[in-house]
Amino acid sequence: MSDLPNDIVESLLRIGRVEWGCSFTQTDEQHIEDFRDTLRITREHFGDTEDATAIHGVYLEGSKTVLCHTGPSPNSPQHARILVGAWNQLFELAQAQKGIESGANAAADNSALAKSNHEEAAQGAENDV
Repeated sequence: MSDLPNDIVESLLRIGRVEWGCSFTQTDEQHIEDFRDTLRITREHFGDTEDATAIHGVYLEGSKTVLCHTGPSPNSPQHARILVGAWNQLFELAQAQKGIESGANAAADNSALAKSNHEEAAQGAENDV
């Protein structure tokens, strides 16, 4: 395994361990209101007076499908980079474990599989309504 870039090492050590979490079960409007409050708290913490900000996150490769948002703070791009690096390393380990070749063709196949899985999940959600 090669060494991690120094900026990634410093960020990881500064932040520390993380854990999975989940919000309360709420309506979409309640989630939006909570997210609006989170954006306000972040702006206040970082002294940002701009109301328009970019939100960084982790996306399925080549799509607009969000796996998670890391936020609008100055640290958010680095947090997203760390998560993407960890995810992609685990993805490569999973490919190796299943004997799947890596590279552009495998990435295209995996992207198509992910899209198919996403479409199936969306169709299942529509059927639940």
